[in-house]
Amino acid sequence: MLEIVVGTSYYWWNESGRSKTNYVYAFRTEKVFSALPYADPAKLPNAPGWPQTTPYPGFSSPAIGDLDNDGDLEVVIAAGNPFAATGDAIPGAGMVHAWHHNGAPVAGWPINAKNEANMDATIFGSPVIADLDGDGAQEVLVAMVWDIHVYGANGALKTRLKTMYTVASTPAVGDTDGNGKADVFIGGSHAQGDPSSGYLWHFKSTSGSLGAAPWPMFHRSATLDGYYAVARPPEVSLLTNSLLLLADINIPAQRREIKITISLMNSGGSPMTWSAQPTGAASASVKVSPASGELQPGGSVALEVTINTSNLDEGTHDLGAIQIDAGGNGSALPAVQVPVSVYVGAVEYQYLPITRR
Repeated sequence: MLEIVVGTSYYWWNESGRSKTNYVYAFRTEKVFSALPYADPAKLPNAPGWPQTTPYPGFSSPAIGDLDNDGDLEVVIAAGNPFAATGDAIPGAGMVHAWHHNGAPVAGWPINAKNEANMDATIFGSPVIADLDGDGAQEVLVAMVWDIHVYGANGALKTRLKTMYTVASTPAVGDTDGNGKADVFIGGSHAQGDPSSGYLWHFKSTSGSLGAAPWPMFHRSATLDGYYAVARPPEVSLLTNSLLLLADINIPAQRREIKITISLMNSGGSPMTWSAQPTGAASASVKVSPASGELQPGGSVALEVTINTSNLDEGTHDLGAIQIDAGGNGSALPAVQVPVSVYVGAVEYQYLPITRR
């Protein structure tokens, strides 16, 4: 079961002066497709330990990753108040928070990010999580004022990556030149450059190697899916659990063939190999294409089912089933069967008039 993690945005916090308590939510989703009304809080119940309060509204989207290498996920989010009076030359204040999956704060967090002159400011961009030096420990990167701040998993500041103007977006981490080391990018401007142009800042690591990067950019991936695929087993999902089809007996037998498409999906968290084949009476009259393949987490495939009814008399016929066998992570999943039935009989067609306008 997936959870949805989100902060209360600045709009909600500031609109009409409603400076209420700020929250970061984690919602359970097992009832999101239920018949409950959308206004019913039970449709998206809070996960255990959530929501959590923050001094400032959560401007950014959260980042998800295993900061302490214990197999559970942590939630990292930036927050800020652009109007906070902090007594320094930069208006506003910002913080970065980190919680365990159960809402308990991670040791060393939250942190109040400050620049070299000990001034703080609102943090607008989202944090990212990556092991920049390949030592097995994650770093948290967040942009504030003219720097990208790099924190260890314990909240300790490790370094600042300096630009030449305010950066308010989200950094991106990867190995873009193929040398095995971390590259960090962020968009912004340049105090000594062309004020009408945008600039892309690129920082190159000179030591270590890029390790695991569970949340290396805004919304985790270039597709902006915001989805963290945990190491869950594969899972077979079908949009239909049975097929009951109709064949017109007035159509000549040699042309009495039915084609229908069913969707097979891997709703689990790891790759899945699968095969589909007719069983029982369906073996002689039902074909499935493609008959096998591999699906990544969240992937789907359309299976074309062809049923030959030329040898069937009038009436309802049980043709057996289509059996889906699947497996992943070295183990087999329970077989799933889709029963197939066909009714052969006279079909009355009704044509609806088309009104032209």
